[in-house]
Amino acid sequence: QSVNGVRDVVACGAGYDLATVDERDRVGRDCEVVTRRASSDPFRTGESQHATEVEPDSFAFGKTVVAVFQVGRVRDGGAHAVGFAVSRDAGRTWKRGFLRGLGPRASDPSVAYDRRHGVWLAVSLVFGGSGSSLRVNRSRDGLHWGAPVTAVQTSPGLGQDKEWIACDNWPQSPFYGHCYLS
Repeated sequence: QSVNGVRDVVACGAGYDLATVDERDRVGRDCEVVTRRASSDPFRTGESQHATEVEPDSFAFGKTVVAVFQVGRVRDGGAHAVGFAVSRDAGRTWKRGFLRGLGPRASDPSVAYDRRHGVWLAVSLVFGGSGSSLRVNRSRDGLHWGAPVTAVQTSPGLGQDKEWIACDNWPQSPFYGHCYLS
């Protein structure tokens, strides 16, 4: 266990080991199981609760894992931002960031991978002001995300909630490469 806020180098040695480490710790290949904090909330605004990352979703394809989550939860709903974390080595190391174009508040992120087109899709509920929308950000690598496309817009008020996205990734399916937003 080396969760201490300091960058550590962790070596496990012989036997079956479980290493619980901080996001920037360096872990030796001799550690069989590693649990790592992939992200932490950097926001310190008056409207959001600091150190809150909630309602995660994740998807894995091959050795790539992408997770999305609310960052900076606001007391009366939604969050300051939607964060993402991506690992290209089955969770051993992570890079993180924030999806853009999702203001003033975002909630309920979900992520999927479209195998046919080689694209990661992250959908978020965006609300505030006069209405709400479901917006989809796209990425080829899970790290570099484009601006969102609005899939559904409702005005006035909150018209959607608890959205999910999924893709048909079975090559023999007649709907292979079709993605669905619910």
